[in-house]
Formats: sequence, structure tokens, C-alpha cells
Amino acid sequence: MNISDIQAHLGGIPASTLAFHLSGLVNVGLVLQERLGREVICRAHYRQVNAVVEFLREECCKGFEEALPVASRRRAS
Repeated sequence: MNISDIQAHLGGIPASTLAFHLSGLVNVGLVLQERLGREVICRAHYRQVNAVVEFLREECCKGFEEALPVASRRRAS
């Protein structure tokens, strides 16, 4: 999506706020940006996003398994 479409989709958050957060996502490799003329197109870097999700699945509850409900323990494993 181009940045103005992202802004509209998010309910018109201020451009400076969106730029700040997109910059952070780009800096850590979760979003890729490409300039097409005057537009900046943002794309999720799905390989990186999936790596973060996988890390969270594996690491977020280590050491607290006994505190999780049974259904959550099965998903965390």
C-alpha cells in the first residue's frame, strides 16, 4: 500500500505518527519500502514477520508453562 492509503485505512492517524512507526518497522526489517515515482509503497516482509511470530511462539512462555491453561499449553508446544 502507499503511505496515504495506509493512513486512510488506519483512520487518518497523523502523518508524523505514521511516519515514525513505519520508520521503526522498516529499520527492523518488518516492512520494505519502494519508491515508485512520487509514491512510497510499503510491503510487509513476511519472512521477517513470520520469524518474529515463530520466536514469540517458542520463547514467550518459557518457564511459565505450568501457569498456562491446558489448551494454551498445547498451542505453545
